[in-house]
Amino acid sequence: MQDQLEKDLKTAMLARDQQTVGVVKLLKGALQNAAIAKRSDLSEEEVTKILVRQAKQRQEAIELYEKAGDSARAEAEQAELEIIEKYLPEPLTSDELAKMVEAAITELTTGDEAPHKGAVIQAVINKAGGRAGGSEIAQLVNRKMS
Repeated sequence: MQDQLEKDLKTAMLARDQQTVGVVKLLKGALQNAAIAKRSDLSEEEVTKILVRQAKQRQEAIELYEKAGDSARAEAEQAELEIIEKYLPEPLTSDELAKMVEAAITELTTGDEAPHKGAVIQAVINKAGGRAGGSEIAQLVNRKMS
């Protein structure tokens, strides 16, 4: 992933695409900061988590700007989000996510006792690896376990 970011940065610089250059530099900076904090190289899963976090920040900013009536900034954040999404893995479909939840519930069930919702949510989040949002997983687990 980091090699792809480096290639895309060079391509964007040659194409004089300032927006893409800016976003890719921000992503590289976030990854570098995380690697420094960890004091070692990042795994692909850790890189994905950081990219998901960056995308989530842009999504929250879009919502805030739209509520404030600042459509220009919301559009700029949307453009950044679209660039970041190119680097994210394909999101899980509803069916795939439902199967993961069912498998986690079955796996964590002991005897007649149903597992704790938090444990199921955490297990699915770990299995999804950034391909599904935590709130989406929590809603599905709550529906399945109610």
